[in-house]
Amino acid sequence: MRLPHPLKPSAPTGAPCSSSLCHTVMAVLTPSPAAPADAPAPARSAQGPACSLQRSGSLWQLGIEAQELTTAIGQLAQQLEADDPEQRALALAELEAALLAEEGNKKALAAKADATCWVIEHLRGQAAYRQQQAKRLTALAAGDTSRADALEESLVFVLTQLQPAATRYSSAALIAWGLISSPFAPTVPVP
Repeated sequence: MRLPHPLKPSAPTGAPCSSSLCHTVMAVLTPSPAAPADAPAPARSAQGPACSLQRSGSLWQLGIEAQELTTAIGQLAQQLEADDPEQRALALAELEAALLAEEGNKKALAAKADATCWVIEHLRGQAAYRQQQAKRLTALAAGDTSRADALEESLVFVLTQLQPAATRYSSAALIAWGLISSPFAPTVPVP
């Protein structure tokens, strides 16, 4: 069985994030499309999500900014009900600016969340790959231990045939009998 490469994403290029959290986050953050429905969606590369972050803020900073913008938009919307036409005009201009800022914030937040989801999926894929490798190495180690035990039993059997009364064998005795060519241990105990 061939395992996926740990540095490549487990999902094919352009595939959506498979984490339920990522689906939830992206559903909330993805604005309704302004482009035609037949416009191609940006593809994700093997290097990571295809996005250009216009803001360098963290996911937390962008979330806080989104909350602040939502509060400001609510307050500006209330100011539209003012009796003074100048105050309404000023509130409308500020509201338009806040709505544009909110749109940019949502795009940056969606791109940051998409990038974070890609990293999550990448780390999960890498963890799965490493778990598979750990299982494979554990099986190899068990086989090596089993072979070492079998060889030790064979060696003890041969040694007990040569000297049935002995309980320990030195390297010198093993060399003298031609069983080994160089000392590997001072003595070989008989279990």
